[in-house]
Amino acid sequence: MARGLEGDRGAYNELLSVLTPFMRAYFRKRLGSAAADAEDLVQETLLAVHLKRNTYDRAQPVSPWVYRARSGTPARPRGTRRPA
Repeated sequence: MARGLEGDRGAYNELLSVLTPFMRAYFRKRLGSAAADAEDLVQETLLAVHLKRNTYDRAQPVSPWVYRARSGTPARPRGTRRPA
């Protein structure tokens, strides 16, 4: 992700290629047999990653950020708690 943010298109494309099967498996597991719905969610997630890529904090792992980018949940610094 960091190299993609620095303008390395190959690294960015590789990131998206690596994320795609993981996201596909994640959504298929959650949705069961609704493969078409899972594929829609994969595409929406990849679009969210692309549109929100400048919000990625390079000091943090990329996976939690990807899930937050999809859900629209704002990132919290590590070790902080959700408001009650």
